[in-house]
Amino acid sequence: MSASPLHYRSITELAEMLRSGETTPTRLTEHLLTRIEELNGPLNAFNLVTADRAMAEAQAAEAYSVYPVCLEEAGPAPQLLLTHQAIEAHVLEIIEEGEGDVQALTARNTGKQPVVVLEGDTLVGCKQNRVVARSVILAAGADVTIPVGCMEQGRWSWKTGRFDSGSMRMSPTMRSGTTREMLAAKKRHHLKASLNQGRLWGDVSAHLTSACVASPTSDFHSVVEEQGREARQRAARVLQRQPGQVGVLIMADGHFLGLEVAGHPATW
Repeated sequence: MSASPLHYRSITELAEMLRSGETTPTRLTEHLLTRIEELNGPLNAFNLVTADRAMAEAQAAEAYSVYPVCLEEAGPAPQLLLTHQAIEAHVLEIIEEGEGDVQALTARNTGKQPVVVLEGDTLVGCKQNRVVARSVILAAGADVTIPVGCMEQGRWSWKTGRFDSGSMRMSPTMRSGTTREMLAAKKRHHLKASLNQGRLWGDVSAHLTSACVASPTSDFHSVVEEQGREARQRAARVLQRQPGQVGVLIMADGHFLGLEVAGHPATW
């Protein structure tokens, strides 16, 4: 078989490589997406590159291996609540700051336990849906400003008086851009670290397009609702909670895909 790079191989050659295991759908897709990223600027051959969708379909074509991550001795459960738990218990109130700030919200913990608001948590309601840009711990009785980004470009009007927790977190690909921007702002010693809102809106638009979801307000939560429901149904079928489990490790064809760890079985 030819020793030329993957992007010069014929469809017949690539099909044989996939059948023989010489390459995998994920490796092939990553290679082609990298090639597009390197050359598409000057060539402008693609108006829209749906990288997330391409990788999702490539990964779906491979056999996944999901391994539970467990602790032999977990110790006492932490006395804290996560965002959705605190909102459901009516001890966490997240509202707009004054008449509204696209990248800042007020969080108020009225309970007796600390509340952890995690980076990537989605918040639905008020003037527009948001995503948390940096993890924040609220002590009992504390009022804290939390940095956020807008994930619903086409709305700036009151929907509710306070935020509810979204049914699923922001996608890892989109979260990585936010994390880089927040770290860069911190290194520059900005008093108010913020993300690139234009970049986030672009990511949301691309995600909506790749998921074939129409939203009149360009709302990422439209994707969250649809994909989150399907993901929970799949997880209920194939994932059974194990004693001491704190997370999952996901592999495909011997390659690391992802790791999600909560730190204690009580918060998994």
